[in-house]
Amino acid sequence: MSGGSYDDTCPNCSGELQIYSDTKPFDFTTGLCLDCGFFYDIKTGQLSFRELNKHRIEIMDMDPLKKRRRANIDPDLEW
Repeated sequence: MSGGSYDDTCPNCSGELQIYSDTKPFDFTTGLCLDCGFFYDIKTGQLSFRELNKHRIEIMDMDPLKKRRRANIDPDLEW
């Protein structure tokens, strides 16, 4: 097993916040307050090739890619 659960205090209402963390297939943490419904979760996705190169050039001051690396994770998979 790579993940675990624990309880904490909700930052929204000070109620009971259930938290789950895992490290596979990547590090992530989710939480749900059983008293007010506040939650946080991750969103996965994949930039288009054009968006990726735009980010590399404009934000990271890197050269654009000629070819994208093959993905190991299905971008449409919901965690």
